[in-house]
Amino acid sequence: MPAVKRAVPRPSGAAAGTAKPAVAVTRPRIELKLPTERSVVSNSIDEQIMLIYGEPGIGKSSLLNEFENILFGMFEPGVKNLSVYKLPEKEPAFSKWAEFTPWVPAICKTNDFAKLVFDTSDMAYRQCTVHVCEQNGWDHVSEAGYAKGYDRSDEEFLKQLTKLSAAGKGVFFTSHLKSEKYERANGTSYNRLMPSLQSRPAQMIVGLSDIVAYYGYAGEERRLWIGGNDFILTKCKPESNFFTPDGERIISIPMGTSHEEAFDNLMTAWNNEQEDAGGITKLVNPERRLRKAPIKS
Repeated sequence: MPAVKRAVPRPSGAAAGTAKPAVAVTRPRIELKLPTERSVVSNSIDEQIMLIYGEPGIGKSSLLNEFENILFGMFEPGVKNLSVYKLPEKEPAFSKWAEFTPWVPAICKTNDFAKLVFDTSDMAYRQCTVHVCEQNGWDHVSEAGYAKGYDRSDEEFLKQLTKLSAAGKGVFFTSHLKSEKYERANGTSYNRLMPSLQSRPAQMIVGLSDIVAYYGYAGEERRLWIGGNDFILTKCKPESNFFTPDGERIISIPMGTSHEEAFDNLMTAWNNEQEDAGGITKLVNPERRLRKAPIKS
């Protein structure tokens, strides 16, 4: 009688020493759709990223305080002679970057404030860098090697700015003033007025900004320069604003003798209603000590 072979069931799972059968995971399909319309150009100065730099006490914070729904993030003591909405509310300024970042989600969610001022951007970025060093156990960002520490600082700073921008918040920066020496190709040299930011944060913040304005004096007159030359660092990206009625690009804006007048003149220039372009004059010279005009409170 022929032998009959029986099928012996194989052990399964761990006893068999074999892997369990893979379970198929169904992921929702993401439909990619290319744009069919161009983006809309912003016509609001509130939505611009703006950096204003100049001498201490000239009125940078006072000018920005004239904007509606604006909140000051204080990273160094200031504005004690101004009535402003500010963080921290009870202390003169943030002492650490980690004290500021928990406020970002709340700022993004609120409808009470549409704009945030980093006052000053110099100290804000410095605190950000110190925070990154503490998180990684470095004494200095250069310890990471190959500029990795600086990249981490940029990433942390940009992360908070991205949250604010994504929430539709305007971002303004303030900075102090410095003068740096540059050499032309023909060997002659000149001094240039620019934000007091160090090289790395200056590269980032100037690059991000739609408007970089120098607030300074021409003789006894305060002016805000949005168009410069070799002697002044400025930037003006809006292509439909800051023109005279005749279509000439505005170079500088008179700031008058009060903060209210300064703001009104800024908006006049933004709305293309300033009669003259306010060109650069010989009075704007980093080598010259200029007299300061009194500001009416």
